Amino acid sequence: MDRKNVLIALSLITLAAVPVVVALTEHPIYYDVYDMRNMRMGWRPHGFIQVSTEFKNHVISIASNDEDVQTLLNDGYNATGVSPIINYTINANGDVTMKAANAIVVLRKSTRGIAYVWVNVETEKVTRIATSRTVIR
Repeated sequence: MDRKNVLIALSLITLAAVPVVVALTEHPIYYDVYDMRNMRMGWRPHGFIQVSTEFKNHVISIASNDEDVQTLLNDGYNATGVSPIINYTINANGDVTMKAANAIVVLRKSTRGIAYVWVNVETEKVTRIATSRTVIR
């Protein structure tokens, strides 16, 4: 075979190998950590998660008791949403339990600022706050 035919053959083999490699990497083996790529692959419960008013009020109450969150609220921020962080646990029998032990409270200040407040519901403490000041015209 001449050099041109060898290059063509190698190119075809490479093109055929790409879908195989992609197929092998798109379904990861699960260890201790849930791979976030699965969220876009559809490996999650389908449908909407409804958050009760009691859960929202409890999380907002925990956040409001934090000194730094109080400063934001006094500065004109308002709680506009609560997003639970749901942990899935699979035991040795394969049974799955879900628990929302943490949540994120979204605080907004008109169109000029947004803050995210991470709340540990079990310990009833704020664990992290991230703010961003933006100007929307």
